[in-house]
Amino acid sequence: MDNKVLEVTAAARQQILDKGVSNVRIGVKEAGCAGMEYIFDEGVETQTDLVLNHGDFNFLIDTSHMPYIEGMKLDFI
Repeated sequence: MDNKVLEVTAAARQQILDKGVSNVRIGVKEAGCAGMEYIFDEGVETQTDLVLNHGDFNFLIDTSHMPYIEGMKLDFI
C-alpha cells in the first residue's frame, strides 16, 4: 500500500485483523460547528472509491474525501 496516502501502524492493523473485516471505509463527515470528524466503518466498495489493498483487508476511501485522508497515520491505542 502507498504510505503517502495512508500510513497504518502495527497496532491499528492488528485491531482490524481482530475484527475480521475485509473492507474498512475511512472518510469524514460534518460535525457541527467543530468542522469534520473521521469515520471508520465496515464498508462495501462503490464506483467512487479509491481501494487501498493492505493484504488481508482493503481500505475504501471515497475520492471526494482524499484531501482529508491523504497523509493520515492510522493508529490504535
